[in-house]
Amino acid sequence: MYCIQHFAIMSTSNLNQDRRGLGSDIHSPRPPHNIPLISVVVSKHDEGPPHHDDENEQEQQNKSAPTVLSLSNRCAAEVVACFFFHILGSLSPTPWCNAATLSIMVLATARISGAHLNPCVTWVFTLMGYTHPHEAVLYAVSQYVGCVLGAMYLSLMIPGVSVGGPGLGCFSPSEGITDRRVLAIEGLGTFVFTLCVFAVVWYTQNKHGYGTIGPIMIGLALLAPALAIGPLTGGAMNPARVLASPTVFNEGAGCKGEFLGVYVGAEMLGATLSAICVLLCFGVAEVPWYPYSVKKVIRRIVEAARHPPFVTYSLVRGD
Repeated sequence: MYCIQHFAIMSTSNLNQDRRGLGSDIHSPRPPHNIPLISVVVSKHDEGPPHHDDENEQEQQNKSAPTVLSLSNRCAAEVVACFFFHILGSLSPTPWCNAATLSIMVLATARISGAHLNPCVTWVFTLMGYTHPHEAVLYAVSQYVGCVLGAMYLSLMIPGVSVGGPGLGCFSPSEGITDRRVLAIEGLGTFVFTLCVFAVVWYTQNKHGYGTIGPIMIGLALLAPALAIGPLTGGAMNPARVLASPTVFNEGAGCKGEFLGVYVGAEMLGATLSAICVLLCFGVAEVPWYPYSVKKVIRRIVEAARHPPFVTYSLVRGD
């Protein structure tokens, strides 16, 4: 804040005296005789001690500012969350248990790692420019390791479950569901799930719309497709969980790894299609990891897809 400390109208007769009083605040040359000089000295006002309102506002800003943790801490959070996710989801392989577990794990890790907990989610955020590829690789490995550790812990908990023997948490299609149908079913479920996840995250960050109920919304995003496709394929929608149990166990439906390729391929395909829709709806990140030239090309493609030339032409012609 600035205030006027000195305002005077002086004649040139006492200019030299006032120059000595004002010092360096006057930098203009000496004016002609009998022309008045308006001297305004402006200095910074002493605001005194800060107000309590300013202190409280600054404290609230510091509390609300996200803490950027190291990559190792974020990966550790992904490992721990996927560890519990795989255990609980394998003990009770129902859509309700999986959705509730995911909501809890997202709530616990959202401000630490972003709560991806799924390579498909990480893949979508990478394509959108939010997650750098080297971070995405470490995230995916962490998610897989967490699920593998969870599968190994199951062998210690459940009688009859052993490493290299019968296991839990494996996924296999129902009778009559071919590989092509698995591709369509799991791809559709993963598409719906990842699309809803990004919509919740984007709206929370940009519109402040969901806040603390965001984890519940993400759990519902898993619940809906899991209820629909669960009876057909098990509703995995998570490559880390698909790969984890067959890595540890070797007996049981799906535990021999005979369906790994089609499940993982379907889920990554669904996530990729979801990323394309996200591009059309929300665009890329403001500061993506890829070069600005790539971002510019993507934005041009998105703009062309949003406003096709033939649609504009038809509207203008009135066809």
